[in-house]
Amino acid sequence: MRNLEKHIAFFLSAALLTFFVSCSDDDDDTLSDILSDDQIDEIVDEIVDSGPVLADGIYIVGPSVSADTTSANSLQIGNVGAPEFGTQTRTGFYEGYIYMGAGNYSFLKVEGETMTAIGGAWTKFIRDSDPDSIESFSGALDAGGEGQSPFETGKLAHVMYDESTNQYALTAVEYWEVIGSATDGGWSTGQQIPETSKSSESVIFVGEGITMREGPYKFRFNSNWGINLEEGECDNAATACLDIFTNIGGNLDALVAGGSNMEFGIGNDGVYKVTITYSPGVGISLDIAVEKTGEAEVLAEYPETLYMIGSAIGGWDWATNGQPLIPVYDNKHLFWKVVYLDTAGGSEFKFSPVMEWNGDFGKTGDAVSGVFAKGGDNLAMPGQSGYYAITVNLETETIEVNEDVGIYGIGGDTFGSWDAAVSEQKFMKTDSVFTSPTILADGELRIHFTSSTLTKSESTDAVDWWQAEFVVVESGAIEFRGTGGDQARTAVNAGQKVYLNFKTLTGTIE
Repeated sequence: MRNLEKHIAFFLSAALLTFFVSCSDDDDDTLSDILSDDQIDEIVDEIVDSGPVLADGIYIVGPSVSADTTSANSLQIGNVGAPEFGTQTRTGFYEGYIYMGAGNYSFLKVEGETMTAIGGAWTKFIRDSDPDSIESFSGALDAGGEGQSPFETGKLAHVMYDESTNQYALTAVEYWEVIGSATDGGWSTGQQIPETSKSSESVIFVGEGITMREGPYKFRFNSNWGINLEEGECDNAATACLDIFTNIGGNLDALVAGGSNMEFGIGNDGVYKVTITYSPGVGISLDIAVEKTGEAEVLAEYPETLYMIGSAIGGWDWATNGQPLIPVYDNKHLFWKVVYLDTAGGSEFKFSPVMEWNGDFGKTGDAVSGVFAKGGDNLAMPGQSGYYAITVNLETETIEVNEDVGIYGIGGDTFGSWDAAVSEQKFMKTDSVFTSPTILADGELRIHFTSSTLTKSESTDAVDWWQAEFVVVESGAIEFRGTGGDQARTAVNAGQKVYLNFKTLTGTIE
C-alpha cells in the first residue's frame, strides 16, 4: 500500500507544491524551474509519511490547481437539467468549484487501489444557437492525458467531469448575482456580487447595497442559469442531458447546483451586504453570508387581484358578469386581459380589485393612442364588437384598450426567434379565434402577450415576455402563468398551427 501512496503522492505533489511556493496569482513558473529533484523527492516522502490515502472519487490535480491533495480538489456527484426546469443525477457526472491558475492539470480517478490519470486539450465552447450562452472550455477525457489551464491568472472555476460523453468543462466565475422576486431586479436582472479578492486559500465576492424583500431568490454566476453542452432540450433520460448548472439554490446552509428557490422571509426587508466565499473543499465549497446594513424603501402597495365588469361583457352583476384580469409575474402593478367586448347589451365597463363595488374605478378624459387616465367614469369600447387587449398599469394609473391585440409565439425552433413581439410570430385575429403562424419545427409551445403599457416599474421598458406567458395544456384549456412558476410545456410539431379562443379560454393545436 505504501507504493500506491507514494505513486499518488508523487502525481499530486505538483498541486501541493504550487500552494507552498506561489507568491502571486501571476506566477507562471513550473515546478522544475523552482525545485530540484531532491527537493521534490523530499516533499513526496513527507506526503507518504503523513498520508493521506485518497478516497474513491474524481480529483483535478496539477500545477494549475492551488489546493491541497486531499478533499480540496475533489469533485462531487452533481446534478444536470431535467424537464420542466428540474434537476436529475447523471451516472459518471461530477462537478465542483476549484481555484485554478496557469499550468497543466489532469483528472485523477481513484477506485480502490486503481488510479487513472485522465485529461486532454480544451477548445472554447459557445453555443451559437443560444444567444445567452457563456464562454466555457471543453476537452476530452483521454487516458494518461493532461490539459493546459486556460486561465493565465488565478480564477475560481466551475469544473465539470462527465464519463458518458468522455469530456470535461472549465468555466471561470467572473462574478456572482443574487436574482429573484426578493430583489429589486426580480427574475429579470441580477444584483451583481463582484470578486473583491482571490488567492489559493479563498476567493471572495462582495455585493453591497442590495435590497432584499420577502420572496424567492437564487444565486448564479456570469448572468447565466446553465450551460447546455448538447443540442436540444433536456428530457427524462439523464444520458441525453448535459445541461450543467451555473446557479445554486437550496438554502444558505446546504447549497445545491440548480437547487430549488431560496425564500427570503417575512419581516426581513432591508438593504444587505452579500458575501460569497470560496474555500478549498469538496464540490460546491462556497459559503454565503447575508448582512443587513440598512432599511429598504417602502414600496407602493397594489391589489393582488383585479376584475372587470360592465354591459360590454354581459352586465353589471358581479356574481354573474365579473371577469378576472391576469396579473403579471414580478410586476405587481400590472394586469392584462384579452376579452371579447360586445355592444349587444351596451359598451361600457369598469374595474375593481374585488368582486364588488368597493374600490372600483374607470377612466377620466379621452384616450390618447388608446390609453386612458385612471378615474371614476365608465370606459366605453372604442369600436365594434370584437376582441380587445386590456392593460391596467396601476403605477402609471393608465388603462389601455386596444383592438390590435399583441399575442405572439416565441421559440427559436418552433417560431424562428426567442425575441419578443416579432411581427412574423404574431397570432392573427378573427372575430372568433387567434391563429398562429405555422410551426417551423418540432418543439415546445411558448406564447406571450404584450402591449405598449405593459411596462416594468419606473420604466418604459416592456416586461420580459415570459412574465406575461400562457400555454394551451393537454386538455385544451388556456392556462395563464400569472404570478406562478414555470408552466408545463406542450409539444407541437412542424406544420401545425395553434388556434386560441378567448371567449371559451380554450385552444387547439392541429
